[in-house]
Amino acid sequence: MAQYTPNRRTLGEVFALSTATKQISVPDWQRSYSWGDSEVKEFWDDLNGFLQTYPGQNAQGHEYFLGSIVLVLKDDRYELLDGQQRMATATILLSVIRDYLAHYNQNASNSLSMKYLVDEDYASGSRVYKLTLGNYDAEFFRREVQEVFIGDTPRPEPTLLSHKLIRRAREFFEKRFSEQYEKIGGGEDAYQWALSIQRILTDNLSVVEISSTDEDDAAEVFETLNNRGIDLSTTDLLRTLVLRRSQPNERDEINDSWHSIFELEERVEEFLRHWWLSYYGDLTGRGLYKAFKPKVLEGELTPVGLTRQLDAAASIYQNLLNCIDDDADVKNLLQDIKDLGAKLFYPMLLSTYSSDVYEPQRKRVLHDIVCLFVRYNVVSGLEGTRLEPEVYDIARQLRADNAIEYTDRMKRFAPDDDKFFNDFCSVDVPRQATARYLLRNIENAKRVTSELTVQSPSKVHVDHIYPQTPREGHRWDNHDTVLNRLGNLTLLSARLNQALRNAPFNEKKPKYAESQLLLSNELCEYEDWSIESIDARQSQFAKQALKIWAFPE
Repeated sequence: MAQYTPNRRTLGEVFALSTATKQISVPDWQRSYSWGDSEVKEFWDDLNGFLQTYPGQNAQGHEYFLGSIVLVLKDDRYELLDGQQRMATATILLSVIRDYLAHYNQNASNSLSMKYLVDEDYASGSRVYKLTLGNYDAEFFRREVQEVFIGDTPRPEPTLLSHKLIRRAREFFEKRFSEQYEKIGGGEDAYQWALSIQRILTDNLSVVEISSTDEDDAAEVFETLNNRGIDLSTTDLLRTLVLRRSQPNERDEINDSWHSIFELEERVEEFLRHWWLSYYGDLTGRGLYKAFKPKVLEGELTPVGLTRQLDAAASIYQNLLNCIDDDADVKNLLQDIKDLGAKLFYPMLLSTYSSDVYEPQRKRVLHDIVCLFVRYNVVSGLEGTRLEPEVYDIARQLRADNAIEYTDRMKRFAPDDDKFFNDFCSVDVPRQATARYLLRNIENAKRVTSELTVQSPSKVHVDHIYPQTPREGHRWDNHDTVLNRLGNLTLLSARLNQALRNAPFNEKKPKYAESQLLLSNELCEYEDWSIESIDARQSQFAKQALKIWAFPE
C-alpha cells in the first residue's frame, strides 16, 4: 500500500518549496509539456472568472481548487510526478505578468521573478529556477519563459511539439494582457489589474499536494490518479514505466530514443497503437497501456529493447506518413493509402516494412490493401469492426510468414465482383479526398498513353455537376441523395471550378469542353443533366472500377 502525505497548499506555497538547495523538477522520464489551446484557455477563464467573482481585495479567504499534484521528496530536490501541466502553465502566466509589471514598476517585476520564477543563489553566484522541466523541455522553457529577454536576444527555436505548445501558451496570455491593457488604458489601473491576477494565481488557487519519500509509492498514486480519469496519455505512462524499470546506465540511450519518437508529435500515440497491433494483433478490449505494462513488468519487453524497437519503427512510420519509398510505384501506393484515409492498414504497413519481405511482395501487399479498402470500406460500406481483427491478425503474421499467402486472405475477405459492381453503381462519396482519388484513377484508366498526370488538390478540384448550392428554381427534389453520387462528380481546374461552382449544367458545358481532362470533356455529350444521366455515367465508372481495383490472379 502506498505511503504518502497529503497537504493543502496554495500555488504560491508550492513554488515556495523550491529553494537554492532543493528545487522542484520534473523527472526526465516524465512526459513533456502537452497543454493545447483548449486547456490553456480553460485555465485562464477559470482564473479570470474567479477575479470577476471576487474583484479587488474581495478574494481574500476564498480558494479555487485546481486538483492534486504528486511529489517525490528526494535529498536534493522535489520530483514532480503529476501536476506538471498546471505548474508549467502557471509559470508561463507569471512570466507574462512579470513582463507587464515592468512597464510600470520594475521593482514589482523583479520581486515576482525572484519569488516564483528565477532566484539568485548569492553564495554560488548561480541562478535558481523555481521549476525545472524534463530534459526535452528544460532549456527551451528557461529561455522562452523564465529568463527575461534583453535587447536583441534571439528567441529559442522550438524543435518539438512541446516547445511549440509552450510558446503558444505564452502568446495566448500575452494577447489577453495586451487586450486588457489597451481596454484599461495602461498606467496605474492596468498595473493594479495585473497584480490582482498575480495574487489570485499565487494566493487563491490551491492544490492537494501528495508527497512521498518513496518513488514507487508516488508512482502508484500517479497511476491510480490516471486510472480514475486524470488526463495522462499512453505515451506519458509508457515512457514513465520504461524509464522507471530501466538501469541507470540505460537511461541516456532511452531518453535519446524517445526524443526521436516524439518527433512524430501528435501522431505518437497512434504510432504506439499501430506498433502494438503489428506485433500482437488486436487489443481485444484492453487499453494500450494496460497491454504494454505486463509485458514490461514480466520482462518479455525489456526497457532498452522495447525502446530500440520503437525508435527504429518510428523512423519507418514517419516515412510511411510522408509516402517515402525509392520505388515510384510503391510511393504512389502509399500516397493512395494516405489519400483514402486507410489508417486501419498502417499496422500491416509497419509489418511489411519491418520484416524481410522483398520488394515485389511489398508492392503486392500495398496494392491489395488499396483494393480491399476501396471494395470493402469506400464502395460497399461494410462493417469496419469485422475487418479490423482480420487486418490486425494479418499484420501480426506478416512479420514471420510469406506475404502472398496473406494477400490472398485479404482477397477472400473483399466483396466479390458482382457486389462491388452493384455497389459502385450507387456509391455516395462525400469525402473530397476519396472522391478525387476515385476520379483520378478512372481518368488515368481512360488514358491508355498516360500523357497527362492529374495535378495536386490545390490545382485540380472535385466539382459537383449538379451543384451543391443550386440557384433559385434549379434545386432538385432529391438533392441530398444525388449530390455526392460519384456519377455527379468530376475533376476541374481550381480556376474553372470556382467560376462555375453554382451554375446549372447548361452554363457549365462550354467550360467542360475547355478542360484537359476526359472526365469533364465527355460531359459535353449529355444534352441535359438528370438522375438518369448520373446513373448512366456511374454505371460506366463501375465497369472500369472492376479492372482498376482488381486483385491479381
